[in-house]
Amino acid sequence: MGVRATAVALIIAVLGSVALTGVLAKEQLVDHEFYSKRALEQQTTDSAISAKRGSILDCNGVVLAQSATVWDIVIDPSAIEDDSKRAELASGLAEILELDFETVYAQTKKNNRYERIKRRVEMATAERVREFVAQNKITCVTFEENSKRYYPYGNFASHIIGFTGSDNQGLEGVEAYYDGYLRGTDGRVMSSRNTLTGELTSKYETRIEPIDGYDVYLTLIQGVQNFCEKHLKWGVERARASEGGCAIVMNVKTGAVLGMAVYPDYDLNSPYEITDEAVLEELSKLEGEEYDDLRRRTLTAMWNNKAVTSTYDPGSVFKMFTMSMALEEGVVNLNSTFYCSGGVTVADRKIGCWYTAGHGSETLTQILENSCNPGFIKVSSLLGVTKFCEYVKAFGFLGKTGIDISGESAGVFFDPKTMGAVELAVASFGQTFTVSPLQVITAICAVANGGYLVQPHILGKVVDSEGKTIEAAQTVVRRQVISNETSKTVCKMLESVVTNGTGKNAYVAGYRVGGKTGTSQKIQKQNETGRDDLRIASFAAIAPADDPQIAVLVMIDEPNTANRGGSACAAPVVAKILEDALPYLGVEPSYTEKELAKLDKTVPDTVGFAVSEAKKTVTDAGFTCKVLGDGERVIEQMPRYGDTIPAKGQVVLVTEGAELETVKVPDLMDMTSREANAALTNAGLNIRVKGTDVGKNNATVNSQSVAPGTEVPMGTVISVTFVHYDQVQ
Repeated sequence: MGVRATAVALIIAVLGSVALTGVLAKEQLVDHEFYSKRALEQQTTDSAISAKRGSILDCNGVVLAQSATVWDIVIDPSAIEDDSKRAELASGLAEILELDFETVYAQTKKNNRYERIKRRVEMATAERVREFVAQNKITCVTFEENSKRYYPYGNFASHIIGFTGSDNQGLEGVEAYYDGYLRGTDGRVMSSRNTLTGELTSKYETRIEPIDGYDVYLTLIQGVQNFCEKHLKWGVERARASEGGCAIVMNVKTGAVLGMAVYPDYDLNSPYEITDEAVLEELSKLEGEEYDDLRRRTLTAMWNNKAVTSTYDPGSVFKMFTMSMALEEGVVNLNSTFYCSGGVTVADRKIGCWYTAGHGSETLTQILENSCNPGFIKVSSLLGVTKFCEYVKAFGFLGKTGIDISGESAGVFFDPKTMGAVELAVASFGQTFTVSPLQVITAICAVANGGYLVQPHILGKVVDSEGKTIEAAQTVVRRQVISNETSKTVCKMLESVVTNGTGKNAYVAGYRVGGKTGTSQKIQKQNETGRDDLRIASFAAIAPADDPQIAVLVMIDEPNTANRGGSACAAPVVAKILEDALPYLGVEPSYTEKELAKLDKTVPDTVGFAVSEAKKTVTDAGFTCKVLGDGERVIEQMPRYGDTIPAKGQVVLVTEGAELETVKVPDLMDMTSREANAALTNAGLNIRVKGTDVGKNNATVNSQSVAPGTEVPMGTVISVTFVHYDQVQ
């Protein structure tokens, strides 16, 4: 080789060496982090361990939402040897996990080291995958620990509890509001990989344990919530309410929400499932953006907590606040008198009373009992715009209550600067401004508890995994709105509304109930639709009226019955809730002599007795009796021993050789108390009266416990609910 060739070769070698040195320098210095990361990925795996989300419980520790361990099935496509192994793996996983084979097979061919096949696989299914992997000596499958949210009671308190998303994050309700407490902190596990076989080894494993989320205890009481949901559903369905309804039960002294129901509700375990048949039919006719838009709007409406986020004209329920303002300011007293001719002219506008004939001369208490609009127009005029608006603000109607639930609305009220005589007049009885149901019941608590506006809350306490309380709710008093004296006076007046006035459908035997009806127009929607019959029926109650413990508000949205008022549609629902909730909460009944006379009595045991002895036992207990057969001894009786029926109810005694007869239950709907009692007695059945005090005023049946035409044993007790259908506002 000549000198020239040697020089050229040397130059090429030097240049090559320089180039190689440059490449090595770039890889070791400039790209060091990139290649180190690639090497680490080839030699190790790093996966998250999901923290277990904290549970949600009622105030007594009943679990309403909880998480359980599940598994994410993950594969490393780069570790699969050939197509036959890919097909084998895809086939097995698709069958066990109930997935599409082609989809899984495509995942096995991905050019990466991490492919999640399925998330949140139940333990039993994960075990089947483990068996499949072990039997076929597959090394590319890993199991990542995860958690899945369960709601043991399905639809129970759905609008309060809310639900979580695919990443275990809270999306609605308490799940979203207290996500920071519930979520916890994820852990990690890092393991080394054999570079020759690709198998994981626990020899070099680092595990950072997750920190589980805290448990959140609510103020809800399961029993009270059940009563709210059961009776609200009954009320909405009875009224055929187009837009459903809501019910709230609150501790008047602390602001703790004991129950909050919205109907229709939804299943927390399937929050994206639409069950409304009409909507499903409409969706079946749509596609693309129209389908997506209707589905989105339907789900949003389904998840909406009407009690907190919706607003409405409160109607005559607001009269209790107008009354409280006027008494507190001293512009009226219990000796004040009023006159109702059926309407009154304010400025240039004629404003009518629901009772167009007019109530005539009335006392202050009577304008509340009668829900008289002209009476309250006069009261508000004595207050004036400035004072009226000051109290509206003080009662909390100009701002949010501050409850610990997302999406709260505050409603809209008049600007005091532009509010005139007409606006003041209609506002005095709750029209032409909007509030939320939550604002209303919060203000009711202030009327009932001595005048203190307390902040409502749903959180009871937050507890860590060791049982240590991290946070506990405190009663927050925002201000005193009225005096204790005014509070007591108004509570007594509200009790009179139930015993003597338009609130009689909220009567509950043995309890002193105070309350107020409300019926309002949906003016905006009426203007949009051209309909003038759209109403919201509501009823607000406190109990016991002489020492209020709880407040109840029921709102029925767009009833479609002949009578759409709060007295007919909402008050009976309140009565049912109170009838169940008060004894459940330990509030003892105190019966009047008249109520005691009507009180149900326990049926004695007469089976095995001689007929003469059995008859005497029954009559001595205060019942009548009917004997079937000519036998000497009683072999069966109806009602059974231990059942309760009203005094003078009938006990049927069956003797040897006879059988207990069955009879058809008559249709009692719209009957008066006298008519219903006669129909059941003639049929050989017993009546149990529920609802309004039928002995005081005329009332008719609006529900019966056993459907008409049903065959039942003679002597069976049929519970019948009576309501008054006064056209009150």
